[in-house]
Amino acid sequence: MRKRICFIYFFILSLVAFSFQMSPIFFEKRIDDGKGFREFYFPNTGNKTIRYKFTPLPGSSHRGDMSKWVELYPKVLTIKPEQVGVLKVFVQAPKGTPEGEYGFLLDSLPIEVLDKSEESSDIKAASAVKIRAAIELVGYVGDIKPQLKLEQSKVYLKDKNVNLDLSFKNLSDKRGVELTAVIKGKNDKVLRRDLGRIGKNGEVKTTIDLKGMSEKDPYEIELIEASTNISILKAKI
Repeated sequence: MRKRICFIYFFILSLVAFSFQMSPIFFEKRIDDGKGFREFYFPNTGNKTIRYKFTPLPGSSHRGDMSKWVELYPKVLTIKPEQVGVLKVFVQAPKGTPEGEYGFLLDSLPIEVLDKSEESSDIKAASAVKIRAAIELVGYVGDIKPQLKLEQSKVYLKDKNVNLDLSFKNLSDKRGVELTAVIKGKNDKVLRRDLGRIGKNGEVKTTIDLKGMSEKDPYEIELIEASTNISILKAKI
């Protein structure tokens, strides 16, 4: 747990230090059927050209390591101001790999490229290295469907805000899932909220702010796999 907290803290520091932006922030692909592919987008909202060097590293020890199966293209990505760079990630697990969850760290070393106008006779290097960022990406082997159980849902008013308390479990001990909640209300009101990732065999308790809805509006909650937009669970609330 301490290692995970340190990693998250380091990642947040990296984002702040270099305005690191990446979308999506999850992989969540099956990696043994030849379809373990996803594109990641890196917008450069600054006024200087940015260069990233990418390296796959081993991820968390509580899941399998797929870093040695990862192919990245390009390994060095240069993005001009107000443009968006694309990184392609492909993963193929060897035949016979046990089913379950696997991950790797996408290590991103950002390099700020200097314009010619900024260079001087004393500057020999053409770039300045900044703090690197790393994010763990997860895939899985086998046709493992996510299974969720809604333990509790409660709509209530607090400090003039309408809230929804949710408690649910991931019944699969083989893989986790990135989730989005869709709350449906009267008069065609619909709210979408990203819930993040629930790990294999995990349990989540969360509170969702139902801004724009009254206490009597919401009538259904739907949990959707964010990476595929496939509905996993529907329940009345």
